[in-house]
Amino acid sequence: SGNPTLTSGANNRVVTATGANTLTGETGLTYDTQVLRLNNTSANPQFHLTSADNGISELKFGDQSDLTRAVILYRSGTAGDALCFNGYNNTERVRIDSSGRVLIGTTNADSVGSINQNVVIGSTTNAEEVALTLNVMEGTNNRRVKFFLDDDDGVFGVDSTASTGVAPFVIRNAGTERLRISDGKFVFRYDNG
Repeated sequence: SGNPTLTSGANNRVVTATGANTLTGETGLTYDTQVLRLNNTSANPQFHLTSADNGISELKFGDQSDLTRAVILYRSGTAGDALCFNGYNNTERVRIDSSGRVLIGTTNADSVGSINQNVVIGSTTNAEEVALTLNVMEGTNNRRVKFFLDDDDGVFGVDSTASTGVAPFVIRNAGTERLRISDGKFVFRYDNG
């Protein structure tokens, strides 16, 4: 109980009623130190952010120049019903929607056909390219490949590059190679057994 001061400001206090387990902070309360800990080694400590119905709960990251560089937020109900991650300039970069779909660079989960779970990489900017990229950057070959959709050229496909030894494109079935594209040549392998 009482009014423990968290900083030297006279109006910066946490107030709790006698016998209560809830701390009530004044508006604009700040914590003037480097570490805020929730310790409970005999149970499961929790940190709750609760918004109004259909509201947004936010955990913000910033610095002296910009108090909001990035945000982890939850949009409840009609606000979006999604867990969102905002990156540089507080712009949304990743969203996990209420169906468990992961959306990167877009809030639109439209796909081809009926899919139970999927990862959507998208853009809302005209003439951009979006891609799923795989790479092995070991310092010698540094092979990279991407499955892409290029809105500028109106094409989609697979593109690969490397510092040395560009990998050929292959299709395997149960570990057996069935198709290979290398240096502009197609190689088909067929086993009727």
